Amino acid sequence: MEFQCEEKIYIFHLRILNVKRITVLFVTFMLLNFADLFTTMTSFNYTIYVELNTVIAFLYDRSPFLMAFYKILGPSLPFIVLQNFDARTRIQKVIYLSTIVGLALATLVYGLIVVHNILLLGTI
Repeated sequence: MEFQCEEKIYIFHLRILNVKRITVLFVTFMLLNFADLFTTMTSFNYTIYVELNTVIAFLYDRSPFLMAFYKILGPSLPFIVLQNFDARTRIQKVIYLSTIVGLALATLVYGLIVVHNILLLGTI
């Protein structure tokens, strides 16, 4: 009985952790990240709103290029790690699945942020 349960969970993980789905998730995440970068940079140029993220505000104050570099490189790291991650043990599988779920939630949040930024930009 326990073996059947573990087999069903394994099959479920295979469906979720399809490489194509992870790639689509990552591409969507990065496109939304670029849209957020673009809307943030535009809003800074028109002084529409103030950046609430203190890290991004700090980096922008130092250099807009530094902020852009951080916003592009930072989100790429989980995907790079996932590409080379070998989930053999149960804890490694949990870490892998947690990273995918976190990336999915971050993608959803980025989508909401971009919609919010676009609505703010519509006021200029």
